[in-house]
Amino acid sequence: MRLDHAAKVLVVSASNPAFPDMAPGVAVVSDRVMRERLFTSTPVFQFQHTITGVSREEITTEVTRFPDRPRPELNPQGIIRNGTEVKKGYILVSKGIPQEKQELNAEEGLLFSIFGGKGRLMQDTSLSYDYRDSGMVCGVDVKALCRAFCVTCGDLILTKDRKTCPHCKAKLERIFHDELPSDVTAIVTIDVMIRRELIVGDVLQDNKENSIVVARIVPQKDMPRFHEKPVDVLLCHGTSSSAIPLHRQSYDDRLGSMLGDHLTLKKITLQQEEKASVRSTGRYSLEGMPMGGVDLVHGQWITRETAQEMVRVGFPTALRELLSIKSDAAVGRYNAYVAMVDGKPVQLELPDTTRRIDAFLRCLCLDPMLHMADGRTIPLRNATCMEDGVSVSLRRASSDTIRSWSSGHVTERGAFMEDSDLKPREGGLYCKRIFGPTEDYECGCGRRWSPRYDNRICNVCGIAIEERCQRRLFRFGHIDLVLPVIHPWHFPFIAETIGWTEEQVEECIHFVGDGNTLDPNAGPLAIQRILEERGVDTTGIVLSVLPVLPQEVRPWVITADGNIAISDTTTLYRALIDMNGKLCTLLRDGGSEREITELHASLQVGTKWLFDNRNDDTPLCYEGTNKPYFSINEELFRAIEYTGQKRVDYSACGIVIPDSELPRGTIGLPRSMAQELQSAFLVKELKLAGETETIRGAITLMNQEPSPQSVQQALQRTALTRPVLIVTNEQRVQSFEQRVIDGEVVRMHPEDAKALGINFGGEKIMIHLPLSEEAVQELRNPKPFPDTSSMLLKLDRNAVLNVLQTQKAFALEPFDRVLLGIGR
Repeated sequence: MRLDHAAKVLVVSASNPAFPDMAPGVAVVSDRVMRERLFTSTPVFQFQHTITGVSREEITTEVTRFPDRPRPELNPQGIIRNGTEVKKGYILVSKGIPQEKQELNAEEGLLFSIFGGKGRLMQDTSLSYDYRDSGMVCGVDVKALCRAFCVTCGDLILTKDRKTCPHCKAKLERIFHDELPSDVTAIVTIDVMIRRELIVGDVLQDNKENSIVVARIVPQKDMPRFHEKPVDVLLCHGTSSSAIPLHRQSYDDRLGSMLGDHLTLKKITLQQEEKASVRSTGRYSLEGMPMGGVDLVHGQWITRETAQEMVRVGFPTALRELLSIKSDAAVGRYNAYVAMVDGKPVQLELPDTTRRIDAFLRCLCLDPMLHMADGRTIPLRNATCMEDGVSVSLRRASSDTIRSWSSGHVTERGAFMEDSDLKPREGGLYCKRIFGPTEDYECGCGRRWSPRYDNRICNVCGIAIEERCQRRLFRFGHIDLVLPVIHPWHFPFIAETIGWTEEQVEECIHFVGDGNTLDPNAGPLAIQRILEERGVDTTGIVLSVLPVLPQEVRPWVITADGNIAISDTTTLYRALIDMNGKLCTLLRDGGSEREITELHASLQVGTKWLFDNRNDDTPLCYEGTNKPYFSINEELFRAIEYTGQKRVDYSACGIVIPDSELPRGTIGLPRSMAQELQSAFLVKELKLAGETETIRGAITLMNQEPSPQSVQQALQRTALTRPVLIVTNEQRVQSFEQRVIDGEVVRMHPEDAKALGINFGGEKIMIHLPLSEEAVQELRNPKPFPDTSSMLLKLDRNAVLNVLQTQKAFALEPFDRVLLGIGR
């Protein structure tokens, strides 16, 4: 392995006409470097997977859904053997999730009846080798609760209370029991050694740690000669700062004549394929908060600065796509894909970020309303992307309004899950009847249904059978309080209305009398009487009903050690429900007045914790720490903060190198990247050309290697009809026409890169594909917007109280409308 090489280097001017692609940070390399493997490295990559007791995954060779996947030599347990050569797509660990046997068709039922467990369907979740270069397995390590090695056949057996080998029936002599974390059944670690050649797009470093990207590898005879000696690397002046002054010459016996000082180049282990990624669409992990979760298969991250720059430059529709159907609009992502495949217009939908902000506002007992340009007023939750809102107002929600949002009353005290089978309790904070099942097409009975039963009602539990995404952010619950409480955000308004100080109001609400004694005549009911005597409408100030956030906003997950992790708001709801239940018991059993007063005061404190925990004098903190729980108020501000920051589909990232042969305003995308970005449009083209009739058939055709001629022609046609949006590291945004090129690196004209401030030294750029025709026309004919400030950054407690008191509305600037997805 040779990572360092002292090469013969020639430095040229950046404007040398003999080398038009040369620029600072760019290198041209002789093929002698490839022949002699001067920069060939052999890194070792580690693949690891953990099997938990609740994941239902099994290491098995019975994965039957994808029989065409390449399988190297696996042991009978389904794990690759040590010393096996692997290529891209090879399975390292064959594992899957058993499918439920309900709703089997005739063929599946016959297989199950004949073969039993061996005929079961398995969802393929195998661990695969996904690198371009082939490699060699140099280490396999398996840790399990119980494992054994068969002396006769030499296979590893993951066993549990088994005495004989299931393959050769020989007696197992060496049985090991590994110490693993709680609820972890097995950990499989595979080391693969890969031989990496130098390719275009790899990054080199000189002895001054300046980055240099390999733009071209040319034959040695085409490289320039210096003192009759061909050079290995051609650099642009300015690449290595002052490390190679042009006026100095030196001579080295090993390297021959060279221009400049001795220069050592080394290859960075992370090659260009690790820096490049592309994603069209895929599933997201909603547990990875916030805003629709983190991506599982690449997907680029956009920031609020990028969003502001896109609006300023004049790309609001492209930004609305990024914030909705390319990221967290759950139903919209699927509908957009279907529309593109069918050749229909792509419709934008309300982003889930807006729905989350609306959900948090409603759980603060506020009802946000959207005022339209034509004078109409509609609830914010009912807005669509096609409507143009001009302002947002807030009004206090009444008890009847809160009950109209709710799907059921949350009453369960104590634990919210059954300890035996981890099922949500009836009437609890994760009740399936109130908040809906956690899986697609699952009713409250726990039975999985086929999609053909969509929108039907289970005749046993009465729950609608539908997709999980259709219930996101819509199913609220509510808590009926035994005794009313005061909304903590309205303490300043109450003090101003009745002429008290805010401290006096707070002491009265918490039953604090003279000398800090308990005053049973004070409390929320006393404040309510005073306000009603002054003629003040107490709707939304005195609360007898509290809304409960939807389950998707506060999910529960099972950690690697087998414990259940819940959100902070769920913990605060549990504390409030427990206080309310104890108070109900006291009133029913005839408790003393002092006990009732103390619990009523605790209920008021619990409400303040739920609404605004961190602004309380004595907040509820994590056990043993001084870190307060996140209340609904903090979750609202967190949602606002991430409104313009999301992971998005139909995006790519790659290293850019110069190419003077490309026309100005054009960017060259590698064939594999362009095909993945435009996969939905390619499916449409292949169906129109009669190459296939189904989406699965088109995907199979596109995945063939080498790529068929029909796919290449369809890709060229599609690429000419759509520009792409480029975002640099400096958050500069520009649209380019795309061209499909060979290779693995993005190419751009040097003058275009200079205008965008791109420094060729391994710098990456983000690429986004527009989906709708409106966004395509916008990229080609942008209409710049002036700089605007965001209303969302001003949505704090004082601003909300000012709106409620003055009955004024938040004016929406163009940037605000795009972020909320309610206009342009």
